[in-house]
Parts: sequence; C-alpha cells; structure tokens
Amino acid sequence: MTAIGKVHGVAKARLGGVVPAAVPPVDLVARWIASAAAQGVPIKATAGLHHALRAHRALTYETDAPAAVMHGSSTCSWRRASRTPRSPRIGGAGGLTHRPCIESPRRPRARLIPVLAETDARAFTFDDDAVAWRAVSLSTRR
Repeated sequence: MTAIGKVHGVAKARLGGVVPAAVPPVDLVARWIASAAAQGVPIKATAGLHHALRAHRALTYETDAPAAVMHGSSTCSWRRASRTPRSPRIGGAGGLTHRPCIESPRRPRARLIPVLAETDARAFTFDDDAVAWRAVSLSTRR
C-alpha cells in the first residue's frame, strides 16, 4: 500500500467471483481498507458488489449456481461524502472508487469488521448530514 501511495495510485481489490473461494473474508477486506486509509490511498472494489448489503446469494445467474455470502456495495463503500479528483463518484459499471475515510485512529479496524459484516438494512441510516451504522455516525459535511 505504501508503494501505491507513493505514486498516487488506486488500490484495487476483487471482492467476489464465480466460486465461493473468490469472496475474501471480512477481516481481510477490513485490513485492506484500513491499510489504504492509513496511507491515504483511494480504493476500488470490484466483483460481487451487485447488492446493497452483505447476504448469501448465488454467484452467477445459472439455475444451479454455487452460492456464498457476498459483500454488499453499501457496506464496502460506507464512508464520508468527501471525494477526491481521482474518485468523483461512487458506483457505476466499473466498481466502487473512493478515498476510504471510515478507518481512522478513532475507528480501529475492529469496529470496521462488524460494519462490513452487517446484513440488516435497518442497522444503517442515511440523511443529508450523516451516514450511520447502529451507534456509529460519520458526517457527510466537508
């Protein structure tokens, strides 16, 4: 991550695939996000983010497709609304790109893991001023 930060690059991770083993565990994704945040490196997450929340789903559209618990786009992109010139939007066909702001000294990786693992939509709230998960809130103000 340090090398990516030195060249002002973007760290990309594939968070799914057509076999269950292609979906990385939550703690690994949390470590990746935390590392990027510590280095100030924007991240891009692709594959397996077709649904808003983490859930057990078929990995392809075939009738007998294997299934796995897939990461959700909302939980993987839960962040402050601040954007950088490298990351002008969230979502879209190419995956998610943003500067990771959920992780900071006040929000250790241990707190990020349950956010990424969340499967209950009622645990999240969104309004003009903040994005919240349970009792944790991040301001959307710059």
